[in-house]
Amino acid sequence: MNQQQLDKQMWSESQTIAGLENYMKNEPGESVIILDRFDLLFSRSELAEIKRLWMQGVNLPIISKKLKRDENEVFLALFHLTFYNDGRKGGGIAIRISQIKGDAV
Repeated sequence: MNQQQLDKQMWSESQTIAGLENYMKNEPGESVIILDRFDLLFSRSELAEIKRLWMQGVNLPIISKKLKRDENEVFLALFHLTFYNDGRKGGGIAIRISQIKGDAV
């Protein structure tokens, strides 16, 4: 396991522990940790690549294959990127259903 993979695993474990600590403040059965089966840690270069491909009109299934990531993880990265548009004309992304379904290039 290389350092990046180790850092990723440690971050994931710390997030799980933090979630469990928060969960334990509630009554048993009240809280649910969602999306815990997905790897939602992305490097800045991965996010930049997702954005670049998306802006070129590449669809979700193809982006997922290129990055060797689950389609749900890439979709959530795209969703994340919509909240961090830089406000410049043409600088942001928009979710297009045709690209999600795989109808686009």
